Amino acid sequence: MSFQVTVILHGVSAGFKLFGDADEQDKAYVQTFYNQNEWDVPELLKVERVGNKMFYTFIKCKNVSAHDGRSGSYLGITLRMNLYYADIQNIYSILKGVYKKLCVGTLVSDDGKRIQYNVSDFKDIGGKLEEYNKIIIDTIATYTSGSDLQAIDQVCNGKGTKCVNLMECTESVAKGVLTSSNSIKVSTYYASDADKRLRSEYDYRLSQAQQQYTHEMQKTESQYNEQIAELKRKLEQKESELLGGTKSLKDEIGRLKKELKIAKDGMQKDIDSEKAKLSQEKAEKQRILESLSGIIKRSEYNKLDSEGMNAKQTGTRNSSNHKIALGRLVLLLVIILLLIATNALMWRQSSQLGQNLTTVNKRLDSLVASIQGKQASEQQVFVSSFNPDDWRIDIRKYEGSLKKGQKYNVAIVPKGNNNSEDAVPKGYWKPNPRVQLTNNNNGKATLSVDEDFEGTKLRIEYVVNLKSATLLKSQSVAAQTAKNAIFLVWTDFLPCVG
Repeated sequence: MSFQVTVILHGVSAGFKLFGDADEQDKAYVQTFYNQNEWDVPELLKVERVGNKMFYTFIKCKNVSAHDGRSGSYLGITLRMNLYYADIQNIYSILKGVYKKLCVGTLVSDDGKRIQYNVSDFKDIGGKLEEYNKIIIDTIATYTSGSDLQAIDQVCNGKGTKCVNLMECTESVAKGVLTSSNSIKVSTYYASDADKRLRSEYDYRLSQAQQQYTHEMQKTESQYNEQIAELKRKLEQKESELLGGTKSLKDEIGRLKKELKIAKDGMQKDIDSEKAKLSQEKAEKQRILESLSGIIKRSEYNKLDSEGMNAKQTGTRNSSNHKIALGRLVLLLVIILLLIATNALMWRQSSQLGQNLTTVNKRLDSLVASIQGKQASEQQVFVSSFNPDDWRIDIRKYEGSLKKGQKYNVAIVPKGNNNSEDAVPKGYWKPNPRVQLTNNNNGKATLSVDEDFEGTKLRIEYVVNLKSATLLKSQSVAAQTAKNAIFLVWTDFLPCVG
């Protein structure tokens, strides 16, 4: 059987085009290459059996544009043979040489990065293509020996396609592949066996490393989750203890306040009672004194009246006068004794009242000291639990810059995720020089920037006068622990404009 070769050029210059002596079966076959799924590499040679024909197709693809510049085109040179040509490396070299020496410059242009058709139809240069076909056939005939040609029924008896690196595609390798498959694709872009072994080893090591990494990550994540769970448990325990301690302190303070009120009320009643008794004693003493004073006045009146009597009664009156003088002396003694007794009683009652007041004051001082101690303890608990990360410095009507000469309301407010009802601790504002913060009241103030403020940035701090607190930092509020104070700081410097 004589060796027959037919050359068919095909591609997408302006739609699918074909040039050469091709029957319907040939046309149907070469059109299968207008399929980007076949273009796994930019350049390849596909050897395939179709019926009693062998097709050797050299393809340039992936970076090929049509005549109008549209991408997604390709160029194919197909050899149809009636025998199996065993030296596939030789066919690859011949067809690649035809592409570089004959096709480039006439049919297409190739700058090494992009291939574009120079013509819209192969027929536009049909005369040259006829010459190319003759050159290809003569070249194959020149470099072909009898051992290169074999019967078609000896190959391509299997199914599927295998890819082989051009340098490894010897006659024996190619025939071995085609014995168990229907076609073979050859290219310098396909990995060699050494590359495949290296790749396989690399994939294995990568898989081992990934498994080890996954194991370590799972172990670390498990340990991390355990630590998080333990920290959450401790936090919940501390919060429970804190809430319990705070509640008991509040209950104790409430009880002491009630006791203090009861004591004050009781002592006030005792004081009022003692004052009422003193008033009664004073009124009684006054009444006695007034009564005695009346008696004395009446006695003096009787004396004057008796001295005006006539001399006849002188003897008799002398005797009466002695009796009156004696009575007056007795009455005076009685008055003195009553005064002494009354003064003694008032002194005793005053002394008792003073002792009672001293006792009341000591009791009140003790209760006040106890309440202050409880409040100080409660305040210390609050300081320890106060977290500035739950709060931020808010500036009303702040629109990205502070204007000189303007006033702004600033305040300590809860963050969006803070549902705490704790009051803001008392403190003071600490701004830059030449910036004033006035009307400081419970974490609120009025910010004023002087007209002649020369800086472009300023820093605002809110200082809480508390101790014994360790606080954390956040993105918008920096919590700092000083020796005697806690800070809430506006960390973003604010631009000031005129």
